[in-house]
Amino acid sequence: MKRNHFIRMTIVLAVFCLMISGCQGPGGNEASSPTSKATSTPGEKPKPSDKEQEQVKLTWYSVVYADRPDTDMVWEKVNDYLKKKIHTTLDYHFYNISDFKEKMPAVLASGQYLDILATGTSYNFAANAQKNAFHPMEDLIPKYMPKTKKIVPDGAWDAVTMDGHIYAVVPYKDLAARWGYIYNKTMTDEYGITVPESGKWSVFQDLIPMLYEAKQKRDAAQPDLKDVPIMDLIGNTEAYYPHEVLDGLAVVNVPGVEAFKGKGKGETVFNIFETKEYKELCETIKKLVHDGIFPYDAANFDKDKELMKAHKLLGIYPQGYIEIQDDMNPGQVSALTNSDLSIMTNSYVRSTLQAISSKSKHPERAAMFLELLNTDPVVSNYARFGIEGQHYSLAKDGRIDITDSPRNGGRSNADYGYYYWYGGEFGNILGGNIPTFVSKEFPKKLAELNDGSIKDTNLGFSFDTTPVTNEIAACSNVISQFDSKTNLKSGMIEDIDGTLNDFLSKLKANGSQKIVDEAQRQLTKWRASVGKSTK
Repeated sequence: MKRNHFIRMTIVLAVFCLMISGCQGPGGNEASSPTSKATSTPGEKPKPSDKEQEQVKLTWYSVVYADRPDTDMVWEKVNDYLKKKIHTTLDYHFYNISDFKEKMPAVLASGQYLDILATGTSYNFAANAQKNAFHPMEDLIPKYMPKTKKIVPDGAWDAVTMDGHIYAVVPYKDLAARWGYIYNKTMTDEYGITVPESGKWSVFQDLIPMLYEAKQKRDAAQPDLKDVPIMDLIGNTEAYYPHEVLDGLAVVNVPGVEAFKGKGKGETVFNIFETKEYKELCETIKKLVHDGIFPYDAANFDKDKELMKAHKLLGIYPQGYIEIQDDMNPGQVSALTNSDLSIMTNSYVRSTLQAISSKSKHPERAAMFLELLNTDPVVSNYARFGIEGQHYSLAKDGRIDITDSPRNGGRSNADYGYYYWYGGEFGNILGGNIPTFVSKEFPKKLAELNDGSIKDTNLGFSFDTTPVTNEIAACSNVISQFDSKTNLKSGMIEDIDGTLNDFLSKLKANGSQKIVDEAQRQLTKWRASVGKSTK
């Protein structure tokens, strides 16, 4: 009897000890998350606090580049997922770009409640950050967005950091400006035209010999095209002379490139229109127009795109392409060659961002949602491609195939039920699966673009234009008159020297030097504060 009693007591004590240890965690020490007394074990994510388990509805205003009829169908699924995953649902408001730009200033000015909003270069990111419209995120990111923090390059985080505060989340996509030439490979193969390989050229001037060769060989084979240019006019000054724009005429050099001679390495502000390089650009364009490479009266050239559709032109010169489909232009094979220069600047990184509103009552939950948007394949695939079986199927290799889906397949892009592949408005473009029309090497190519970019620029500097608002407005009107496809960069002006002198005289009369001086004062102060060399 005593033996049995001893055994029973031993079992009771063992069970009691197990209960105690189960409450205390390993080793009998109380384990807790920073916000709760919830238990955890090493390597496990702490259990959410009662506050984090409370059901919350977040109000989100964002941009989309097309209206999709199945939006509500898709985001109902997202809300079902979020409700279980982070006890959150979204009251979403998606607008096309023009409507968003028109609506959001009034929303912010009125103090209307919202939790998350799209912002960026075109949506007054810097100005709104300076007005405390956004909730600082540097304390939220380590706890609630660690995966997003790791994905986005440090330089890109610098671009959205102002006065020591991170004010937005950068979507992982192409985060550095790089020019490329998309050309008619059918034409270049037929006529034996030599195209510089990707990484073997830097600026547009490097392609000019190819343009002359193409013009000569195409016209020899098709004499009726001798009066037709080989491509549309390229008037973007950055395509010829890379630089950082601080505001309008106030610019700085890119370190390591220094396209504007004698203008420093990013620490010196100058008026771009006063440089000899700007004059050279105007003269270069004039020569290319005279020689039939560029069109005369480019503002009215091939407006209906008939020459492009007929494959009579050599190509176009855009930014941001990682790779292309060779059948992107029906009736010809297209190919891409990219510059060896990729430059990370504020304006490029800030093009599309997501920020947490300073009005938000739930900044932690907003950060949790943004983490999922950027790193959870379920949320990312919903946001970009819709519902599996309705808007896409998964190919055997794991890529997204929309071609045979009931609500997207067999239709033109404009008629898709739901589809947003590349848009930065939905965060990291590699957060889920990639589509079948990009190669499996696409992620690697994207990483090479971003990681290999020049980042020693003025990332994080924002020019407060308040002291020179009137001068900027006045000079902007002058710039729109002279720096255009109908004036100095049109190739149609006979007297470039006289027109340029008139341009600079009017800029000076309207306060151009005051703008440069104020930008220089602010840039010098900022660079000193972050440990960069100053003028």
